[in-house]
Amino acid sequence: MAQRKAVIFVREGEDLSVDQQEALCRDFVAAKSLLLMDGYVFSGKPLRRRQHGSWALTRRGQPELFGAIVAMRAGDTLVSVAPRFIDHEPLGAASIGFSVDAVGGEMAFADASDPSVLQFGAMRSMFAHHQKTISEFKVQPTDTVLLPAHRGTVPFTGGMVPYGYE
Repeated sequence: MAQRKAVIFVREGEDLSVDQQEALCRDFVAAKSLLLMDGYVFSGKPLRRRQHGSWALTRRGQPELFGAIVAMRAGDTLVSVAPRFIDHEPLGAASIGFSVDAVGGEMAFADASDPSVLQFGAMRSMFAHHQKTISEFKVQPTDTVLLPAHRGTVPFTGGMVPYGYE
């Protein structure tokens, strides 16, 4: 079986220097027996306003983070010190986590004691529960759900409720 590879992502302008972040991540990679290849350490610029969430994964938003995810293959691990180094917003970091999932990878954090790790886990758990609920009902997010007694009637799509209707 091939050894799993690591992709390290560090960010400038945080409370830890880029060198400190990279050292923490390299220690984590060594402890988990992951393989770090040359060129698999990506350094992002400091985040500015409106550079989080789905915007972050465009080439104009955070090209370094985008490059790190593009470099990943199935089974690879994106390693950062904590989710707040990926994105300042917990929801943004969780949405970036889904992009990592889409390439077949996973995210890991070198500092498990950071509070943003707990926030990240809570967001991911909430999304997983929501996805499970949707799949159990076999409802697509864009479907209009009609009860059997109301089949054939026009569904209410918003606006003012007509007189005599609830």
